[in-house]
Amino acid sequence: MSDGNSCDSRDTNANKCLKDENHVELNEDNAVTTHSFDFPTEMCGRLIGQRGRNVAVIKEKSGVEIVIRAKRYDTSWQIVTLEGEFRC
Repeated sequence: MSDGNSCDSRDTNANKCLKDENHVELNEDNAVTTHSFDFPTEMCGRLIGQRGRNVAVIKEKSGVEIVIRAKRYDTSWQIVTLEGEFRC
């Protein structure tokens, strides 16, 4: 059963997975957006890629910073944080 804060295969609305810790900080020139969401530990290897290749490509193409950290008290999930400029 989902606790409402994590995303699992039983969640029918994928957007719930991205609503954990989102916020936007604005300044005069740009908008920096931060999105944090739960990600299955067993899939982190695919996200990162061999020698970090997938993360490097995501950073290069989108300009976002990616941080993956362990979720407290639940080793089956990691917290992925994306931070970067909002681009239209």
